[in-house]
Amino acid sequence: MRILLLVDDGSTIKGLKRNLEKAGLAVDGPVLAREAEAMILSSCHHCLLLDVEKASEGPAIVGGWRQKGVATPILVLFPASAPFGDRFASLDQGADDFLTKPIALRELIARMRALVRRGPSRDRSPWKVCDLEINTLAQTVKRSGKPIHLTRTEFALLRLLAANQGRAVSRAQIIDHLYSGDGNGANWSNIVEVFIHSLRKKIDRALQPSLILTCQKQGYLLRGEQFQAANPE
Repeated sequence: MRILLLVDDGSTIKGLKRNLEKAGLAVDGPVLAREAEAMILSSCHHCLLLDVEKASEGPAIVGGWRQKGVATPILVLFPASAPFGDRFASLDQGADDFLTKPIALRELIARMRALVRRGPSRDRSPWKVCDLEINTLAQTVKRSGKPIHLTRTEFALLRLLAANQGRAVSRAQIIDHLYSGDGNGANWSNIVEVFIHSLRKKIDRALQPSLILTCQKQGYLLRGEQFQAANPE
């Protein structure tokens, strides 16, 4: 599981990253929340962990990300003195969960894993890409109105591509997503190609336009509305 650790100007996160990494999680950051938008939109993390010291900024930060289309689960860490109004407002603005400091590491990790299993926040409504419809609640897929049967792994891969529509997802990111950080991108590269080939046979066979594209030296992507420069295999 890969976590992006974000902070506001006043946050103090002594030892948090180190303790999460000791527990086996991959942790990027910490980075300032107000400077992280591009990183959040272009990366593929399983969960965003936002540590705020200025409690009133939490809801605004979360709401701004959701308005930009960020679908990644968000867990907010508040100081113990944070008013209940700010904590609940963060949920109203799109946070998936919150905890108050000091935190119990095992509880934090358990809550993040639960959010990751639940999937991206945008999963609560169907996604449409051209004539492809992905219902993430029912876990069904249709193209041109015809049902497509996918295995659980194929569906998880398609959901990852859909969450990053129009942006390339690397082989390492795919393995990290499918195996919650337990895979190795370099050693499992052939496995990714097998999954992509299988998914293409079901999604793109004899249909136009091809939706699953290859970006040389970058990975794979699900066609976006404005995407032009790609080389489908």
